[in-house]
Amino acid sequence: MSRIGDFEFGSNNELKKYTGNDETVVVPDCTKTIGMCAFKNCQDIEKIILADGIINIEYGAFDDCRSLSEINLPDSIEKIGQNAFQNCRNLIFVRLPSKITAINTSAFENCRCLELAIMGDGIKSIGNGAFFSCISLKEITLPAGVKSIGDRAFNYDCSLETVNITGNKVKNIGDHAFAYCSGLKQVTLPESVISIGDSAFYESGLQSVNIGASVTNIGSYAFACCKNLREVRYSGTLEMWDNIVKGKSAFQKGVKLTCKGITGGTSTGSNI
Repeated sequence: MSRIGDFEFGSNNELKKYTGNDETVVVPDCTKTIGMCAFKNCQDIEKIILADGIINIEYGAFDDCRSLSEINLPDSIEKIGQNAFQNCRNLIFVRLPSKITAINTSAFENCRCLELAIMGDGIKSIGNGAFFSCISLKEITLPAGVKSIGDRAFNYDCSLETVNITGNKVKNIGDHAFAYCSGLKQVTLPESVISIGDSAFYESGLQSVNIGASVTNIGSYAFACCKNLREVRYSGTLEMWDNIVKGKSAFQKGVKLTCKGITGGTSTGSNI
């Protein structure tokens, strides 16, 4: 173990622990990895400056830095570990570099002031609980390469109004992924989606939803208790819709289904 000021370092230039109490922290240029829980519970920090060259941010690195409102993530970063920024309740904005391929489990869970998260083009998966209870998050744009949205990924994001899925690679919407997103009014799921998990949009503010013909499974309570949901627009035929495996109470009663007619036109089937 070596030391530079208030920073303790292990091998391979891994910052193991910060022991200071400054409001603004400049991480040493030699740092390659922010180690597990290196800044955990550092309640005084408001701003962190990271130098280009940092590659990894490990598990819980900034967990519970409740005063942290500003941090830059250099383009060199390739990994943000599980729970890395969990409970950073004053963090307002993050830009995720293009070398990052996954937003890991609970990486930004309970960042209650987070309003904007810009994702780099390299991201392929959104982990379980990645943005759980980010109650100020208003809009999210998923890059074209995203293939999966994990369980509870955006659960309880009550201010979330817009979800832009830019590509056609997402196959799975996880359980409770958008549950309790009361501000979400409309969503279009790409044709690539195969499975919509249990309670995926439970008690959200959806008024309408577009579902592609590739869907084979809609989980229990996926769209239950969506009190404002009036219409489901399905790109397949009514026969194809009937062949989808649907869990218990996937939709509330009275939702109108619109799908393709036998001759390729659009027809309105009976209520779901």
